[in-house]
Formats: sequence, C-alpha cells, structure tokens
Amino acid sequence: MANSFIDSNNNPEQFLKEKLYEPPVVGKFSISESTDPDDVSVTVKAFLSADLPIELIELLKKIIIEPSPFSDNKNLQNLLLLTAIRADKGKVVGYITKLQNYDVAGIAKIATDHGLYDEALTIKKDEQHENAINVLVEYIISIDRGLDVADQVNRPEVWSRLAMVQLDGSYIQAADPSKFAEVIEIINHAGKRDDLVRYLHMVRKSLRLLKIDTALAYTYAKTDRLHDMKD
Repeated sequence: MANSFIDSNNNPEQFLKEKLYEPPVVGKFSISESTDPDDVSVTVKAFLSADLPIELIELLKKIIIEPSPFSDNKNLQNLLLLTAIRADKGKVVGYITKLQNYDVAGIAKIATDHGLYDEALTIKKDEQHENAINVLVEYIISIDRGLDVADQVNRPEVWSRLAMVQLDGSYIQAADPSKFAEVIEIINHAGKRDDLVRYLHMVRKSLRLLKIDTALAYTYAKTDRLHDMKD
C-alpha cells in the first residue's frame, strides 16, 4: 500500500506515520501489485475504518482504473463511485466513463440523492432510458435535453414518460406556451392525441399562430373530432 501512495505522491511519510501504519496491514505487501483478494479486502477495510475517503479513492484508482486482477471487481467499482460521490464530487463523471461493472440503478439513485443529477443521467443514459428521462424532467427540468434523449433512443416508453410530464406538469398548469413546438412533437410521438388537443387549446389562449391551428386541425382529424373545430 505504501508503494501506491509513493507512486501517487500523496504524502506517504505522513500517511504511514500518522494515519494507518500497522505492519500487519500495510507493511507486508504492495497493494497495487497484490493478487490476493484478502489483502485487498483488509486494506480497504482499514481505510474505511480510519475514515480516509480521499486516500481510499487513490487506492481504489490504483487497483481498479489501472490494470490489475481487480479492475472488473463490481464491489470495488461501487465503492470507488460511492466514495467519490461523498468526498470528491468533481471526479465522479470521470470515473463513470471509465468504469463498466457497477450497480447502475443503485449508484444513480445515490448520485441523485446527493444532487449529482447530471452524473445520475450519465449513469442511466446508456441502459435505463426511461429512468434517464425521469432524472431530466424531475431534477434537471429541461424539456430540450429530454427531447434530445427521446430523439436518440426513440422508444415509446420514453416518449410517453416525457409527454406525461409535460401534460401533467407546468406547461398546462402554468399555461406556458413558450415551448409549444417541442411539446407538440413529444405528445405526437407518444400518441396521446386527446391530450394534445387539450394542450393546443391552452396554447391558443396566448398564441394565435397558423402552425398551432394547423396542428389542432390535424389532431382533430386523427381523432375523428372534426366536428369539434371552432374558429
């Protein structure tokens, strides 16, 4: 372990003398070269017990991010991300992009709980598209970014979730027509045409535009409601 701190220039003398120098734990091996899971386990537990999160991160980087027999260890990858979320938030995204074998749902939830919404989105984007949309619309609150994700993955459940947020959330309740083009696209993709009629009526109270009237007429036609058209 001492070697790993010497390699990282992380004040090894002070660490060994003042923090955790116990010959049975530290002095008998170099953790970055060890292939013994018990060695790694004992060392990690020692860092956790000593409440040394930054030093633990440096250690985990040595045995996970750098090539080692433990690079794909799921528990160690989880621990690196959890420790960084709590102690070194600025590095979390970098670790996310380098690690492949961690608890996606669990780590994303903890990132969200700690206010790391973009990090949670990065975690979920590749595997859990509907959950990624949830992060965007519930925490980041960006219809534009939500639309980008929906366009990229083009899955019905994503469009549906995005549409429901727009219909049940601020755009109708606050009578906000400012993003009408994006909302129309989202609701159309989700196939919620009856809800789109409701939304378009709200928009027409503030904006009288030909494209809105055209969208309303088209939606009436698609829902067999042409008799409901009014000037």
